[in-house]
Amino acid sequence: VIYAKEHGYDSISDIDNEHKSINDKLNTLKEERKNLSFELKEYNQIIRNMAIYYANKKTYKEYKASSDKEKYKCEHKIEIADYEEAYKFIKAKYSKGKLPDIKELKCKRDLLKNNLQDIKEQIKKLSNKEKEIYTVRVNMGEILNKVYEKNMGKNHSKEI
Repeated sequence: VIYAKEHGYDSISDIDNEHKSINDKLNTLKEERKNLSFELKEYNQIIRNMAIYYANKKTYKEYKASSDKEKYKCEHKIEIADYEEAYKFIKAKYSKGKLPDIKELKCKRDLLKNNLQDIKEQIKKLSNKEKEIYTVRVNMGEILNKVYEKNMGKNHSKEI
């Protein structure tokens, strides 16, 4: 009761409204976290594939220029397969234009990581607040039920 008064809650409906508001904010933040996590995963895949692409590009060019392609491919089978797979992935993402700068991608990824971390911290704070409000609501309900039962007991004893 003291907590409720100290925090400006005049009624149980005020507490219920605050609890609902916090839950709505939590749901929005959790959805945002999910979207950012997905976007971050995508950026990581792109960066990884671009790194593989650039790391094996020289070997692939040498393979294409080689007079004995079969022998060269046998000697560099893994590098060529990695290059072709990365190239296919990148081409699917950037079919209409030139490849983005890997430094820009890493900067965007780092920004996403920071935003994701901020959202996780907000979720943690709001979750703690939600638990606190929930506890206050439960306690208030129990107190009011006891008061109600006590008053009902007095009314019944007067009637008898």
